[in-house]
This record gives sequence, structure tokens and C-alpha cells, in this order.
Amino acid sequence: MGIGILLAILGVYAAGGLIRGLLVDVSPWDPLTLSAAGLGLLPVTITACYVPARRVFRIHPAPLLRQD
Repeated sequence: MGIGILLAILGVYAAGGLIRGLLVDVSPWDPLTLSAAGLGLLPVTITACYVPARRVFRIHPAPLLRQD
């Protein structure tokens, strides 16, 4: 997630001039807004990792290893 946020911040700085006209009373480089967006994605990322991991932990490995 950290790498994704870093790349997104770099993308925002690169495309800031293009999206400036779409934003109302917010700068495209506002650190508070960028931090809030990153923190807002944190629960989504945790859920996206937790749900598949919980499903995998329900699988018993012994029968899978015995299959030919």
C-alpha cells in the first residue's frame, strides 16, 4: 500500500495542473487531502488482504498434499 500511495502522490504532482480546474477550494497538492485519501484507503486495503487470507486459513493442507 505504501508503494501505491507513493506512486499516487507522484502522479498527483505530475497531473496537478490538469485536474486543477476540476477541484473547488482544494489544491491538488494539499497534504491534508492527500493524507486523508491515503488513510481512507487503509481500511479498504486491510479488508482486501484479510478476506482472502481468512479463506486460505480454512483450508487443511494435509489432504491437499496427499493428492496425486
